[in-house]
This record gives sequence, structure tokens and C-alpha cells, in this order.
Amino acid sequence: MKPSTLPDTSVDFALLLELFGRLIEVQAGNPLAPDDQWKNHAQVLLIKVFRHLESIETIFKGVSTSLEGKAYPHYVDHASIAVLVRAAFETYMMFHFIFCAKTPELRHLRYKVWE
Repeated sequence: MKPSTLPDTSVDFALLLELFGRLIEVQAGNPLAPDDQWKNHAQVLLIKVFRHLESIETIFKGVSTSLEGKAYPHYVDHASIAVLVRAAFETYMMFHFIFCAKTPELRHLRYKVWE
């Protein structure tokens, strides 16, 4: 596919970032009991995914450089994007595995194994 024929996904990506932002803040203002402090890691993992997504968006914009008067064309580092996509996906999967388990006991067990 030529770059000019690629679909514009910026609106979808902005929505994804907005949804992750909401997910990060869903428990804001709700204090955790002393025995539930481990649940704070849910927010930490989601922030990590969010930051990876922001980095993907930044790298996707690409760069144009010049060295010693020679201009180099616009470049997007797809290999770095692939690494960040994998890191974001793996972090989200870990979040889901731990914090979306069916019972509180299973969530806590999975958290302890992960920790």
C-alpha cells in the first residue's frame, strides 16, 4: 500500500487514548483499604499502556533530518513502533489477566504471582 492510500486512523487513535485516560481515572477519589493497596497497580499498568500508546503516536509522526547540509527524507521508525505495540499489548494483557479475573481471590492470587 502506498502511504497516500493508507486510511487516516488519527481519530480512532485519539479515541483509544481518551478511553484509556478514562480507564486510568475510573477509581480516582476512591480510597483503598490498607489490605487493598495492591490494587493500585491496576492504574500503574494502565498508565504504562497509555504512555506506550503516546510514544507510538509520537514516533508514527516521523522525522526529517539533515546532516552536514544533506537532507534526509521523512522517516518513520516502524521497528520501534512494533516494539512499543508489543509492550503495550503485553502490559494490557497482564492487566486484564490480573484485574479482570472473575473473583477477588483469583485477582489477588494472580497479582501475587505477577509481583
